[in-house]
Amino acid sequence: MLQFIRDRAQGWIAWLIVGLLIIPFALWGINQYFTGEGQAQVARVNDTNISLRQYQQALAFQRDRVRSMMGANANAEMVDRLVRPQDVVQSLVENEVLVQAARDADFGVSPKDLRQQIESIEAFQRDGKFSKEQYEQLLRTQGDSTSSFEDRLSRAVLTNQMRTGIADTVVASDYDLEQYIKLKNQQREFRHAIIDSNSFVKDIVVSDDEIKNYYQANLSRYMDEERVRLEYVELKADDFKEKIAVTEEDLAALYEEEKGRYGVDEERKARHILIPVAAEANDDVKAESRKKAEALVLRLRAGEDFAKLARENSGDPGSADKGGDLGFFGKNTMAPAFEAAAFSLKKGEISDPVQTSFGLHIIRVDEIREATIKPLDKVRTELTDQYKTRKAEMQYYDVAENLATLAYDNSESLAAVVEQLGLPIKETAFFTRSGGAPGIAMDAKVRAAAFAEDVLTKGFNSEPLEIGANHVVVIRIKEHKSAAQKALESVKESIRNVLVKEQANQQAGKLGESLLAELNKGSDFTALAAAHKLALQDAKKIGRGDQSGDAALGEAVFRMVKAADKPAYNLVTLANGNHALVELVAISDGDPATVADAEKDKLRKELAQRMGNTSYEQYVDYLKSKASINYHLENIQ
Repeated sequence: MLQFIRDRAQGWIAWLIVGLLIIPFALWGINQYFTGEGQAQVARVNDTNISLRQYQQALAFQRDRVRSMMGANANAEMVDRLVRPQDVVQSLVENEVLVQAARDADFGVSPKDLRQQIESIEAFQRDGKFSKEQYEQLLRTQGDSTSSFEDRLSRAVLTNQMRTGIADTVVASDYDLEQYIKLKNQQREFRHAIIDSNSFVKDIVVSDDEIKNYYQANLSRYMDEERVRLEYVELKADDFKEKIAVTEEDLAALYEEEKGRYGVDEERKARHILIPVAAEANDDVKAESRKKAEALVLRLRAGEDFAKLARENSGDPGSADKGGDLGFFGKNTMAPAFEAAAFSLKKGEISDPVQTSFGLHIIRVDEIREATIKPLDKVRTELTDQYKTRKAEMQYYDVAENLATLAYDNSESLAAVVEQLGLPIKETAFFTRSGGAPGIAMDAKVRAAAFAEDVLTKGFNSEPLEIGANHVVVIRIKEHKSAAQKALESVKESIRNVLVKEQANQQAGKLGESLLAELNKGSDFTALAAAHKLALQDAKKIGRGDQSGDAALGEAVFRMVKAADKPAYNLVTLANGNHALVELVAISDGDPATVADAEKDKLRKELAQRMGNTSYEQYVDYLKSKASINYHLENIQ
């Protein structure tokens, strides 16, 4: 229990905790976790098992990711529909097949390459540089080890090598590009008439028996979800920060400790005259340019006006009009040779010609700002906040450790926590496993803990749940309402509306099928629509991927096949349940000649990427067909 606190008390900097999130999210999908003999399996790829634990971790991550993306719109039914267990198993199998194929093909990741990958991860850096201490600390806080992390990362690099080795090597030919442009920029002209299902509603009567039968057949749709209401205590470092006083002695001591962070490097203000010299210029041109530069140096050292000569002779369009003035600049901002010369000159001194890739520069330093350290008064606000943050985190960790101990030792009540720590008890509104209440119930970890056995069934306090940087809560159940079947009377009218809508849609569909048959026999679309009082829309053109109008209608139009000598017809079910009779009038391919070269280059890359992804997917399918794969999906039921 106390490990929760100790793992988080390794340093002062709060953003480290946020940085931890980068690791599991950035590297999930690598799908190599600890497995043990005797664990239940969900699949076996050749000689390698994919454990139930791997599957559960991957499934939980995918569900959390969907909830995070959908926010308040997420509900359990929607998450289950988007994250299917069999798809998660399939992704684990595909990953394992790829890793094995990569190793069989002698793909590998050298220790040097692996180290470079690790050092490039921002979460492992301190002041822009890789920190071994921070790397190990962050992994420990995640309950991970460097060896298992590096193994997972190595597998990720391997599979990426396989993908790029296939997908990134596909080239789209001129013919491929031409056909792609014709299809991508294709336009289709069509007419359509809507068969409105609402026009059938008035004649539909639904009996009580039909409602009852539908209710019995769909009981799971008419359930009140299991719900809980919580009481909890909350601890945040920011609550301590507000009460911390800072003295001048405190600030002075911290300033001395952090002084290195407030250094301001030396800067120089300079002018220059550039005599451009192309890299491929012959020796005579180079010699003539140097002769001109040396002559200008002599004139400047003799006292002629630098700004005047710069305006007359400099080939730098950005500074010539300003008399060659470059303003102040620090190190690592100019070409190395230019910078070396500028920082070696005294104020007012004229340099000899300096060669860079741009040509020959004549430099004069006009002003020097010596390297300094910002005074305390300039950084007082920042230091004050830093001091308060440090002290607040110190107090937070002390109290958090006591909170963890008290909540665990007095697991059947929060009274001891309130009495000894003075934290007030707060309450949530009712919520389900998928949410439905504001505040802490919006956090997936809180919902998971609330419905876990120890809290829900046994009535214990939860362990401290970290729901933000330096922000924990301990929860317990205040009230629990089990899932319950809704009474038929309470849902009768909603069922009636469903059945009426279904029957109306069915009748509209039947009419549409009969009219489609007539059109295919040669009936006139205009006359047929008028006879059945359908509003026939004027012909319109749409492009592939056009987002206007009903998506199902647009997709259907581009799936239709048209004979050269007559229109094509189709019946389309729209998103709102209505039906549309569609007449495809004409097809116009895109014209490659009208596409600019720059756009063609972009489309060629797009096509190559599509072709590459297809090749990669085909290769994965091939690997799966050659591998010995056994599924144990009964273990995920």
